[in-house]
Amino acid sequence: MPHESSRLCKYPGCIHATPNTVGYCESLASFYQPPQRVVDLRPFASIYGNKQDWQRIHAEVFQTAGIPCELWAVYDKPHTANIHAKQDGRGHD
Repeated sequence: MPHESSRLCKYPGCIHATPNTVGYCESLASFYQPPQRVVDLRPFASIYGNKQDWQRIHAEVFQTAGIPCELWAVYDKPHTANIHAKQDGRGHD
């Protein structure tokens, strides 16, 4: 089994070597701070009106393509739809 190489301690000015994966020697291990998980506190995009902008652009695209309003639901697929699904014998397996 290969021997794990030692590294210098991450603390500035420390000359001790450590095999520890966090990078601090035993005497300075208290300086290690585990990464903090950041909580996303941003509000939803719909609060800023971005959903309405998307719906307006969506309607413009359908109107430019000449698709009647009654058929928009047929063409409106969720973004998580399987893009490789077979339709009319075409597509990927």
